[in-house]
Amino acid sequence: MHRGAKHAKGEYFGPFPNGYAVRETLALLQKIFPIRQCENSVYRNRSRPCLQYQIGRCLGPCVEGLVSEEEYAQQVEYVRLFLSGKDDQVLTQLIPYGNCQPESGV
Repeated sequence: MHRGAKHAKGEYFGPFPNGYAVRETLALLQKIFPIRQCENSVYRNRSRPCLQYQIGRCLGPCVEGLVSEEEYAQQVEYVRLFLSGKDDQVLTQLIPYGNCQPESGV
């Protein structure tokens, strides 16, 4: 989440009229897709996983061997798709066909 002028390279999503909803959505996304929240300066200097990794909110890409580059890139792509409004595409990739059917109560 960012307010103000776009200074850094990267993708920007928005504008979003409700800041509270944005914060709640980002908190939920972080629980579902545990991607890093730290800055590049912090990210490069890690020798062990951070607190976010220890509580399950980060896959720990900053520490070699915790997650493959491909697996982490897939998680980032899911978040990109979701924030781009392609949440149906994310769901179809995450939920195997047939597991979406409601269970019968009988």
